This record gives sequence, structure tokens and C-alpha cells, in this order.
Amino acid sequence: MKKVLGLVILVGMVGVIEAADLYVPSQYGTISAAINAAATGDTVLGG
Repeated sequence: MKKVLGLVILVGMVGVIEAADLYVPSQYGTISAAINAAATGDTVLGG
């Protein structure tokens, strides 16, 4: 029972992760650097 509860909690926490906006050049010096740092769902914004 404890293993099942732990798995349910872990799976539930995955949904809390949100996508991020990565800003060029204020956070990253180049678009390439921002893309390399990006994870699935993130957005690279330049301006």
C-alpha cells in the first residue's frame, strides 16, 4: 500500500511542473544558449 501511495504522489507532482519563458538577451546571451537550456514546453522569446 505504501508503494502505491508513493507512486500516486510522484505522478501527481509531475503535473505541477510548468513551462517556462526563456528571454534573449536578458536571461540568455544568444538564442542558441536559450534553446540549449530549454525543456519540453518552454518558449524562447527574443526582443
